[in-house]
Amino acid sequence: MAQLLDYSAHAPLPVTRLSGLFPESPKPEGLEFLARLGIDCIFPNGDGFTRIEAPCARRAHQLPVWRGE
Repeated sequence: MAQLLDYSAHAPLPVTRLSGLFPESPKPEGLEFLARLGIDCIFPNGDGFTRIEAPCARRAHQLPVWRGE
């Protein structure tokens, strides 16, 4: 997550969404952590990929942090 946050703070365009790609679904505690940071979770499901979106309110709350403001 630190690398993702660092990249977003230095992105050439404003970041509006962050997503972490994992080899399998994280445990519930991991999903809660990602949601708290406003970061979506993506993992393979056998037929493609599943995206678990972070709550919009958490994403909006975290935007200034992601942008290094």
